Amino acid sequence: MRRYSTCILMSLLMITTTLAGCLGGADVETDEGDDVILENTDNWPTYYVATASDLPTCPDAANSGKLYYVEDVAEFQACTSTGWTTINIGGTSANVSMNQPPVIGYSITDIGDEEVNNTSVFLVEIGWSIIDVDGTVQSMGLDNDSDGVIDAPFATQEGFGWIQIMPEIIWERHTEEWDADDDGDLDTMCVLKLFWALNVIAVDDDGASTIERAYEYEDTYYNSDVQNIETGFIPQADYDWMLDTDGTGPCYQEPAAPNYQYYANDHSDVPDSGTEDSLFVLQFMMASEDLAWADIHIQIIGDDGTPTTCATDAGDGNCKLVQYGSDTLTWEKSEIVHVTENGKAICDAAPCTLTIKISFVGIGIDMTGSGSVVVE
Repeated sequence: MRRYSTCILMSLLMITTTLAGCLGGADVETDEGDDVILENTDNWPTYYVATASDLPTCPDAANSGKLYYVEDVAEFQACTSTGWTTINIGGTSANVSMNQPPVIGYSITDIGDEEVNNTSVFLVEIGWSIIDVDGTVQSMGLDNDSDGVIDAPFATQEGFGWIQIMPEIIWERHTEEWDADDDGDLDTMCVLKLFWALNVIAVDDDGASTIERAYEYEDTYYNSDVQNIETGFIPQADYDWMLDTDGTGPCYQEPAAPNYQYYANDHSDVPDSGTEDSLFVLQFMMASEDLAWADIHIQIIGDDGTPTTCATDAGDGNCKLVQYGSDTLTWEKSEIVHVTENGKAICDAAPCTLTIKISFVGIGIDMTGSGSVVVE
């Protein structure tokens, strides 16, 4: 009898050994035998607050995904990317319905400075229509600095009118290339694009919000024009970039005309067929300092279209500049200069109309002034 019991016991031990990996084990393994670590369901907490006003900040990185039970309204609310969202669970099967944020429609028809009661104000002409398909709109209006706060509220969900508010001004830097000085090489022109922006915001009674952004082009400013723009209108950093104030930027700078202006009037002598006639008188209307003759090039053009070069040391067949100052190397600020023929009959029968061209050497810019004179 004992011998049979021993055999039966050994057989049972062998059977249970082969089934040891199948009986009673709660671990999950992959096909390769690696353990799979399951998430502990104890780490899925549901929080509790007495009222909706007790809910923490949302959206917020610390609260995203958390589920709260709100006692006074007997509902669950989840923190989503759009804010607190009501979760309704009921019926014979699970049915989750989420709060929908407001829908915004708007049209900005005009924007700019207007005179109101003798005061310049900035006005936005706008029409709007805002709806909330599953609740009511709690607050709505314009945000002019992109901080998410309504700065100019709308009184109704639909409306139209002028709203006094300054939009957000945005400057975008841009470069273009063309041959600005006609030297055959491309020059980098720096450009500022001016845009304005406004946000239309609507928030419903469950805290869900919608933001629609208006972003419109207004104007373009080139570095060749920027010095003529009112000081302070362009941000200083952008102004410095356009004018390359530190000398390291890419912007091409057109040479600025030196601060000089001339005036020409007829000489008292009447010209004839001779070749030594006094023609007209030159003098400065505006001059920052004495101007070296080497820095300018003077020509006169007669009725026949032929240019004649004038100089203080003119050779025969040109026109001569006769000085009445103390320095032969400069045209002094208060000096009067006579322009005369020098072996060439430039005006042999009065009256003659002479075109005057005074250019600054090296920068290709003409001095502003009379432009022409009638010699008679």
